[in-house]
Amino acid sequence: MKRSIIFSLVLVMLFTLMLSCGGGKKADDDVKPRTGRTQKVEVEDVPQEETLEGESKYVYEPRSRRDPFKPVLNFKSKIDIEKIKLVGFVKNSKKNIKAIVEDETGNSYYLSEGDFLGEAKVVSLDLNERKLIFEIQKDYYVIKKTLRLEE
Repeated sequence: MKRSIIFSLVLVMLFTLMLSCGGGKKADDDVKPRTGRTQKVEVEDVPQEETLEGESKYVYEPRSRRDPFKPVLNFKSKIDIEKIKLVGFVKNSKKNIKAIVEDETGNSYYLSEGDFLGEAKVVSLDLNERKLIFEIQKDYYVIKKTLRLEE
């Protein structure tokens, strides 16, 4: 009696499982080709470009909008290296040295070797001689500028 009840429950569960899985049908059996007219709606603001499958894909046209991937503030054009002065140095427990420089408006920048300030690259920080050396690349030549810490 118990065996027949368990056997019938197992059969009911298997039957339910088969129905929920689609009963062994392939996925391609349900796909039917469209027969009938479809109407394509054109939108003026969204430019379209044809792809290989005949579908349309979106193409971004910026017109008068700014590029969302460019930074809003561009420090390269705003910082004049000739008006920068060296204020001091900072050294942490890992012996990393940073130079503190200030522009003519009073904004401070903390720079390590390899950092850029505008178009100038920090080449060297010398704590013993208390100086900072920038390299500025102009076309095909390099200009070196040295800032010394004033006492």
